[in-house]
Amino acid sequence: MADIKGLERDILQIKERANNMIAYDRQKEYKEGIENIKKKYGSTYTNDALNELINEYKQNKLDETIQELKAFDKKSQELLEQAHQRIERVESEVSTEIDPQTQYELEKHNYILNKLQNELSDTFTGSNPQTNELDEVIQQAKYNKLYANALLQTRNLLIRNVDNNTYLDDSAKGVFKNHVIRKLTEIKNDLLPKEYNELQELKEILGNSEVGARNKLHMFQFMLEMNNERLKTV
Repeated sequence: MADIKGLERDILQIKERANNMIAYDRQKEYKEGIENIKKKYGSTYTNDALNELINEYKQNKLDETIQELKAFDKKSQELLEQAHQRIERVESEVSTEIDPQTQYELEKHNYILNKLQNELSDTFTGSNPQTNELDEVIQQAKYNKLYANALLQTRNLLIRNVDNNTYLDDSAKGVFKNHVIRKLTEIKNDLLPKEYNELQELKEILGNSEVGARNKLHMFQFMLEMNNERLKTV
């Protein structure tokens, strides 16, 4: 699965860019530059001349920094778009790996699914349903990929059985539906290739890094405003 490796590289770069202190560093340079001018020329320049020099420095430094941070954010955005495209491709590839791959497997899958739908048609419909009513079929799913995949297709049937059970109050229905979802999710996670779990971890890292990676200019602007400065050119 080539795209998972490319995705790992992209997200590593995005995480590094999110942690990059460029906005803080440029704001620090900006303030230090002003202080250096004051120290160097404060005792020899008139106030008007000193202010003119400082204002010229500010504008030049801001223009330079804005262009640098815009370029940084643009590169981050390109990486983010590329990462999301890779995620879509990997998710598509991973999800199809559990599907029947041959005509024989498809026919076998359909046979098992029909059999399961008949077997589970009354599950959770009685006056005293038990969560262990699924245990036997779940046990079989652990040893048979086609059986497991077919069982996943019964989710809506099982949820509907719970919803339509007039013997259960809303609280009990919630317990049974959560049980169904949890058990079928466990089966799906066992069924999917190892890249699936890797993908979930990468998506979490991406989610935690996305805003920080592409908002350096806004971060710089925010820090300036905290010090009563404001960007005049964006």
